[in-house]
Amino acid sequence: MTVPDLRSQIRQLVSQKVSIEVELEAISTTSALGENLVDKDGFPRDDLNVYEIRQSRQRQTQLINDHKTILAKIEKLMYEIHAQEGQQKAQTTQT
Repeated sequence: MTVPDLRSQIRQLVSQKVSIEVELEAISTTSALGENLVDKDGFPRDDLNVYEIRQSRQRQTQLINDHKTILAKIEKLMYEIHAQEGQQKAQTTQT
């Protein structure tokens, strides 16, 4: 794969990363993710939508995992770019 192709893939991954970060920010500001879902007696709180909060927590976990995966892919592609550019520089200095 050529360096421009790798850079194009990185751009696509970065745009995905940004959209994930935006969604994570929206989730964290709109729901009570950090609150207890039960009262002191162990019963579900009636002032919270427990189902919605659990779904938000699950989505947040999925997005965090996706974010980590994308960052790992970006890192791998950047290593490939630097390796290819290093090889190209070595070839041009040898000639």
